[in-house]
Amino acid sequence: MSKHKSNLNIENIQFKSDGITLRGKLITPEAKDNLPVLIMTHGSSATYDMAIIDYAYEISKSGFAVLLYDHPTIGSSDGEPRVEIELWKQARGYRDSISFVETQSNLDSNKINIWGDSFSSWVAMLVSVVDDRVASLIAQTTAIGDQFFEDDQGNQYLEELKDIYHNADLGKFERDIIGPLPMVSPFPEAQPSFLNFPQAYKWFIEFGGMPNSNWKNWITVITLKTNVKPLPSYLVKFIKRPTLIVHAMDDEVWRANPQVMEKCYELIDAPKEFIKINGGHFGLLYPGSECFNKVVKDNINFLTKYNH
Repeated sequence: MSKHKSNLNIENIQFKSDGITLRGKLITPEAKDNLPVLIMTHGSSATYDMAIIDYAYEISKSGFAVLLYDHPTIGSSDGEPRVEIELWKQARGYRDSISFVETQSNLDSNKINIWGDSFSSWVAMLVSVVDDRVASLIAQTTAIGDQFFEDDQGNQYLEELKDIYHNADLGKFERDIIGPLPMVSPFPEAQPSFLNFPQAYKWFIEFGGMPNSNWKNWITVITLKTNVKPLPSYLVKFIKRPTLIVHAMDDEVWRANPQVMEKCYELIDAPKEFIKINGGHFGLLYPGSECFNKVVKDNINFLTKYNH
């Protein structure tokens, strides 16, 4: 057992989400009960073994249970066709992972925190707004968009979001579809890809190429045509939980614009922290790097502050 896994219990887990089996791991410090919990998912098509599991080991060593899993149709989780990235389906994965945590006798269901990176931090942001069981939110390099929408949304907007999250038949909505196409490509001029800059290609090929990553490069991105749009600049006004934002001020992804993130952060009406980093969209996803170590420490400090 490697050093960073020592004194941890690592359990393979699975649970159902809208009839699909999702798989992951539950990591806990040894011989502890009533543990606060952090639920983590990777962004876009990445799988939990590609980088965030290293976050999970370090955070669990600090006294937290960490549940991490792959989204529907991705990695070790079931679901066809593969690989589909869709916001609401992934949000319901969080919903059902929270319900799974509530069945575990050694976990404190009053201290369920959620974490996301890139696209999944947008998903986690949505979940923090519509699910009252969430205690706090960590959102890293959020796919916040490249435009800030000024429209004011009221309580009816929030109720409609909750209804979609808890009750709607997602299959009834029309869909906008991008793909299938590669997530990354070595020559995006010849083979267009969803992310078309070299840092993305380097990270996905390095970490997706690791043994047991279960990563697939070809993806389909789906947007449901719901009556209400869960845009991040709308959602932030409804966040009422302690929130940690970590964002690269030199982020290369146009959907992760740091200036839009700063505007959105100002609207969060809850205890909040904004950690500004450099290293681009993927700098904090290189375990052992200076950026990774800093952000892990920031994660732990935030979670400790609001869970003990």
